Amino acid sequence: YFPPRNRIASFRSAGIAKYLPRHGWKPTILCEDWIIGSPDYDSEMLQGLEDTEVHRLPTSRPRGLFRFYVRNLAPFLTPAQTPYHWSRLATKAANILCENRSFDAILATYDPLATLNLAARLSDTYKIPWIADLRDSWQVQKIGPLHKRMQIAMHEKRLCLKADQIVTVSDRLAHELENKLNRDVLVITNGFDPELFPETQQVSKDTFTILYAGSFHISRSPIPLFKAIESIIVVRSSVCFRKR
Repeated sequence: YFPPRNRIASFRSAGIAKYLPRHGWKPTILCEDWIIGSPDYDSEMLQGLEDTEVHRLPTSRPRGLFRFYVRNLAPFLTPAQTPYHWSRLATKAANILCENRSFDAILATYDPLATLNLAARLSDTYKIPWIADLRDSWQVQKIGPLHKRMQIAMHEKRLCLKADQIVTVSDRLAHELENKLNRDVLVITNGFDPELFPETQQVSKDTFTILYAGSFHISRSPIPLFKAIESIIVVRSSVCFRKR
């Protein structure tokens, strides 16, 4: 995930790539190409990344029996290389990069498993320390079929234990991962890039607005929040219209 693909994961990787040079690091990005016309394509997300070295891999569209293998068999036979068609291209491109220049570190932002697996293999081959950046963790989250969670969590844990450092997005997630992995986990929280947001006038306080940017899931119902807001509205209304 990387701009111009407008997904929440792209914002994290874009921010890391954009601000690392200000701290003495020059990033080289390896990601899937996201061409004009693709879903979630957003050219504005490239702002500030004009000087960043990006190697974009063409989106593979397997056909025939290979397509059947990639979609139906590979996720179970080689889960650590899923998505398999991306993993093959990325492995070749990453090896060419590492053979032709010297890198000080590798950061693999996850998911999918293929990013962690590739970083671990490159680290073994070229003796480069690597960081596992976990935006989510199947060892912690409870969403999805149990058998799928267990399989992915097993490979995630195996790969994380190979990493020189593990990073995640919140203190709570770090605490749970430390208990499961029995090692330190650092936190780099998600945030926003102030340069992408124009300065605006002060927001009117006449109405209050709630913005939720995320997905709804049946196990995390927003109903309690709506009931609390409704209670506040009812109470305030009764106060406002009380007779003297």
